[in-house]
Amino acid sequence: MTQPAAPSSFAVSPIMNALVRDWKKPVVEMVGGKSWTGGEIVSRISQLSQVLTKHGVARGARVALLAGNSVDVLLLHNALAFSGGCLVAMHPMGSADDHLFAIEDGEVDALIYDPKKFTSRAKELQQRTNRLKSILSLGPGEAGTDLLAQADAATIDAGIAGAVEAAEPMARMPSYERQEVLNHCVARF
Repeated sequence: MTQPAAPSSFAVSPIMNALVRDWKKPVVEMVGGKSWTGGEIVSRISQLSQVLTKHGVARGARVALLAGNSVDVLLLHNALAFSGGCLVAMHPMGSADDHLFAIEDGEVDALIYDPKKFTSRAKELQQRTNRLKSILSLGPGEAGTDLLAQADAATIDAGIAGAVEAAEPMARMPSYERQEVLNHCVARF
């Protein structure tokens, strides 16, 4: 008996597979009439994934999401899958006690929230639990770090430029000093 071929990836949604087939063709019209190509969407997901990784979201990390439906949330779901994180969805209409229970019982490592709607809840959860290692916002917020600002292409380009600039002085260091610097960087991230 012949088995049907398995899809190339179970972790990536069929929508993502469709998006990357043609990198240049505008395939999705977002809010405001802006069309995105598959390449732009994949690039944005990659940027978000890098920022998540910087904030400790790695394979097995549990991340609570407190936000409504938006383009950024859709891209974030995919970035989280690429980072190896596990999503713990929190219902936007849930009480603070419900959300706290989800964080504690789900052994959540990070909270990502929409600051337009859930700033006060994020601040309350931050005060009520010491479980969270990271709090990230989907835009400027009063609690945590702005995930979207850090995923900005210009910010990532500046980080790459800094790494390139540091390469020459690193090359002049004795190998044992270079190893210390690299160990320090790996330990931080």
